[in-house]
Parts: sequence; C-alpha cells; structure tokens
Amino acid sequence: MDVGHTRKNLCHSEELSAHQYFVRKGSKFPIHSHPHAQFCFVISGKTRVTIGSERFECSEGDSYLIRPNVRHATEALEDLVTVDVFVPARTEYLTGR
Repeated sequence: MDVGHTRKNLCHSEELSAHQYFVRKGSKFPIHSHPHAQFCFVISGKTRVTIGSERFECSEGDSYLIRPNVRHATEALEDLVTVDVFVPARTEYLTGR
C-alpha cells in the first residue's frame, strides 16, 4: 500500500473491526488478498475497484463486498473517505500500520 491514506480505528470486537479511511486522489491499494471479508461504504469521493476479474467505480453512497481470500485493488479517482468493516477483526490494525 502507498502512503496516500490515513486510517482511523472506529470500533472492534473479536468478530469485526470498523475503520475510516481518508485517501488522497491517485493513491492505490495494489492487488492483494486477506482472510477477512471486507465491506466498504463510500462516504465521499470516487474510487475504481477491482475484485477478482470484475472492475467498477464507486462514489458517494455506494458500497461493495470482498469475500475472504479474493484478490482485490483500489485506486482513488478523487479524494476519498470510506468506512471499511472486516470480519473477523483486523487486529493488526489496532496496534498501528
């Protein structure tokens, strides 16, 4: 991941964690995967999302789901604010980057 974003931890339990992301236009989260399901809600801005072989754009009010272990990537087409929820919790995010 590049350094064009900051993350605010919102809440967590053993079952899930929620995080708010502030992402600068042009920043990318390159192709990766993780064992967590991830739900993303776009609060403001616009992003290009790749999940597996599917590619689409999301803007304010849109949301998407990434199933566990599925390769995915995003690119901020505008300054972007999202809330992402991970199941199970991303415990490594609770102690830093």
